[in-house]
Order: sequence, then structure tokens, then C-alpha cells
Amino acid sequence: MTNLILKFQKRYIGYMVLIIFMINISGLSCSQSDHEKSQNELIIFAASSLMDPYTQISNSFMKKYPHIEVKINYAGSQKLMTQISHGAKSDIYASADISQIQTLQELGLVHSDPIFFASNKLSMIVNNRRIGEIQQLNDLAKPNIKIVLAHSSVPIGAYSQKLIANIANTSDISINNFENLIYNNVVSYEDSVKSVVMKTVLGEADVGIVYASDAKLKHVVKDTYQIKIPETINVMAEYFAASIHPSSNLTDNFLSFLQTEPAREILRQHGFETE
Repeated sequence: MTNLILKFQKRYIGYMVLIIFMINISGLSCSQSDHEKSQNELIIFAASSLMDPYTQISNSFMKKYPHIEVKINYAGSQKLMTQISHGAKSDIYASADISQIQTLQELGLVHSDPIFFASNKLSMIVNNRRIGEIQQLNDLAKPNIKIVLAHSSVPIGAYSQKLIANIANTSDISINNFENLIYNNVVSYEDSVKSVVMKTVLGEADVGIVYASDAKLKHVVKDTYQIKIPETINVMAEYFAASIHPSSNLTDNFLSFLQTEPAREILRQHGFETE
């Protein structure tokens, strides 16, 4: 009887050792798999206005580096900056201005010198239902005009404020208190340029200030027209990108690829300037 008990105990202990071994091997395998995945995955946070060119650029990048998977989170630059500052995982941050990156630099979250990779003029789009009523800059101060802007904390919002100030100070504007009249016509402040575009295209607003690249999108051209902005008073947005985690071959390769002629050509095709 005693021998039988001893045999059972030895067999039980053997089974337990085998189970623990298998669990450890499984855990090690998962750990290695997760590590390999993190080594082959590039997470980019990019301004919403970059959606079309960056999707194309990332596809070209993955063709060149087929073992890499690029994932992109698009939103307003300020919103993305806030997410990163609160711990969101990102390898590269591409912003529609330098100030958002500077904020992250002050927090010690930027690990490479920001690179300038594109610029973008502003455009003023008008919903087609207002053809004949809103044709020139002076018309923005008329009553019953609904204007939508991005919030001033978002790059396009800050650029829009500069543009409005420039318009108000030109000799072409003959209306007193012009700047205040424009702001009186603002019906909403949005958190991204895509929201400004959408509200104008859908007719929820008559006029929206957006990037030139947005004004060239097919669905925007279909439902809106543009008020001409003189080159001398227009505002140029500047786009920068930087590594968020300590620089690696992966982030360095993408930032370098972003400055190649194929990537620049994609940006130009989508209405950006690269000089």
C-alpha cells in the first residue's frame, strides 16, 4: 500500500513539473512573439489633414520594408499631442505645426530633431448653395453668413486666426470692424480640419477655412467652391515629424523615407508643397 502511494506521489509530481514546464514555454513563446511584433510594428500619430498622403506613403514604405507593419492614428494635431503626453504609444508624431512637437519636447518625450517635410496653404471653401451670395472676402462680414473654424488650440485654427487678421488689415477691405463681424458669424469651433470640411460640405456651415490639400479632395470640389485668397496675405502651414520613443532603425528609416522624392511626390499630388 505504501509503495502504491509513493508511486502515485511521484507520478503526480512528474505531471505537475511537466505542466509548469509547458506553461513556462508557452509564456516564453508569447513573450517572444509580442517582442517580435513590437519590433516589426511602427505606430504613427499624424494630423488629420495628412490622412490621404500618409496612407499612400505608408503603403509605399511597407512595400520597401515588407516585414514592417505601419499603423496610423489620425486626429487633430493638438488632440494627438495630448494623447501622447498622457502615455499613448506612438513611435512617430507628424504635426501640422511645430508648437505641438515643442510641447512634447519640453516633456522629454521627443527623441529626435523634428524634420520639416511639407507645407500647405489655406483655402476658404463655400458650400455651393451660396453661389452668387458669397463671392469675395468682403462677403464674409455680411449678416446671416455661417462660418465654421477650427479651435485656436488646433494648428488650422491658429492659422485661420492669422489669415482673418491679414484679411482685415488689407486695403481691399472697406468694412469697419470687419474682423469682429467675421467672428460674429462663426457658428462653431471644431477640433480638427476634417470636421470643418465636413460641416461645410454638408451645408451645416456656409464657409470654412481649411488647408489647400483639403479643398482639392473630390467630395469637397463636388459640393463647394473657393473664395480667392491673395498670395500676399495667405498663411502657410508647416508640417514637422519627430520620433517619440528613442530613435530606432525603424523610426529613422521612416523619417528618412519621408524626405525622399517618392514621398515628396505623393505629398505634392495631394496638394502639399515640399520646398
